Amino acid sequence: LRGVYAMTRRSDDKLLLPYKGLLVAQLAAVEFQLGNTLRGQELCRECALIGDAAGGSRVCQEFGRLAMTCLTRADQHQFAFEVMYALKQFSRLPPNMLERLHSRIGPATTAVDNLSELELVELVSALMLRACILFHMGDLPRAMEIVPTLTRVCLDFRLPSWAVFLRVHGLYWCGRLHHVNEDKEMAIKCLRKAKSSKKHIFGIAHKISVVLQSLEAEPD
Repeated sequence: LRGVYAMTRRSDDKLLLPYKGLLVAQLAAVEFQLGNTLRGQELCRECALIGDAAGGSRVCQEFGRLAMTCLTRADQHQFAFEVMYALKQFSRLPPNMLERLHSRIGPATTAVDNLSELELVELVSALMLRACILFHMGDLPRAMEIVPTLTRVCLDFRLPSWAVFLRVHGLYWCGRLHHVNEDKEMAIKCLRKAKSSKKHIFGIAHKISVVLQSLEAEPD
């Protein structure tokens, strides 16, 4: 990644890279994981500028906005997992890799009442990522240890406007897992709430509608 990024910085190199913002976001994620926080923050700012550029692709715009949210977050280490999630990588990984990812995502608390707004954002992010991973692993028992907390926070607590996408995705995975757990009523409630949010990055309105229509068509 660093090599390709360096090529894009050379003024004498005519490398055409339509999704440069995506490259920069991935490199920022790597730098955060390596403990290079300041370098990661620099790359997030660059990613955001690329996303704001006139004529930029929607992909770069969305990753640019994600990078900007990272700069206001308490846990920038988690940015890497959100980038992987946005790139739809979890469904492509074998169970052993998913287990390793699951073990590295935090925080793990289910106590929410005394958390600040930023702490709630980190909690929703962590629980949403874990729920997605456990869904793909088919590990319903462990998923249902966290889904009630994720459901409660996404339904009842207010998050900053820039974190709406985390709530929507959290509700989607809660809906999927409640359904697997044979709680159709709660699954539909989560999916309807997720569908009601319109403006956010990494939209999944079509996915939500497809699942919701399928559940609503099922006999009671």
